[in-house]
Amino acid sequence: MSRLPLLGLIVIALVGTLDMSRAPDAAVAQEDAHPLVGTWRWENDPADLADDSFGTFHADATYIEVTANVGTALGAWEATGERSGDVIFVFQDGDPSLEYAPGIGTFQLAAEVDQSGDILSATGSLVAQAPDGTVLNEFDGWTFVATRLEVGMPVPFPAPAAGTPVAAAPAAPTDADLIRDRERERPRAVVDADLEAAELLHAADFQVINPFGQALSRDDYLGGIAAGGLDFLVFEPISEIELRLYTDVAVIRYQMRLEVIADGEQLDFRGWNTNVYEYQDGRWQAVWSQITMSQ
Repeated sequence: MSRLPLLGLIVIALVGTLDMSRAPDAAVAQEDAHPLVGTWRWENDPADLADDSFGTFHADATYIEVTANVGTALGAWEATGERSGDVIFVFQDGDPSLEYAPGIGTFQLAAEVDQSGDILSATGSLVAQAPDGTVLNEFDGWTFVATRLEVGMPVPFPAPAAGTPVAAAPAAPTDADLIRDRERERPRAVVDADLEAAELLHAADFQVINPFGQALSRDDYLGGIAAGGLDFLVFEPISEIELRLYTDVAVIRYQMRLEVIADGEQLDFRGWNTNVYEYQDGRWQAVWSQITMSQ
């Protein structure tokens, strides 16, 4: 199952900086008659009407949204114009499928009501975080459309009228895309000696086989970098990153260029890097790596 399917299933948002401590009476005075106030049916995926969600902008500047897959979100909103506003709300579920994954999803959205007062268009982004606050993924560039829910409107709900803009979103990165991104981040982390980032990218039981056939644990590997015994100058893919994905395990390989100073001796070569990733604790991490020198 993809760990990060299209998160346009839900619309949560944060655009700009909102003052969450403002006085309620000021919020009501500003937003009581705003056209955003009301309940809206979000058409998250035009190809799947069952994927719709329902959100309510309250006159007291609070927001609530209900979905079929990740539960209920709570948030707040703020008027930015006569027909527009920014809103922030958060779901306590890191996986938008029917499976529950601990974490939070905070979406960013700027919304505007059309002249009819019944169609709402919005653009936004998402930050997905693990329970410890680690940012797992960030997405941007989605657009969404919602229709005002009113007493007396036809039931069942009609499909969007011809010519009416519908929700559209860029394809969310697949697990394969995410793993390739992780494998680009991993060498950068060791070159930069960014041990905090490197620890997140390497599993606790990570093991690397270096070009000389020596097996190093994560502590050996990252400890060598911390102590200065391993100083990576260049560590970069020079070919396409090929990948085989098997549910919670992925195998990747690519050609690479490596320049490293190991115990005072500088090595500069090209070779193959083969890695195994596992999905652990809500994120993909490298568990095995083998570097083979080719020249």
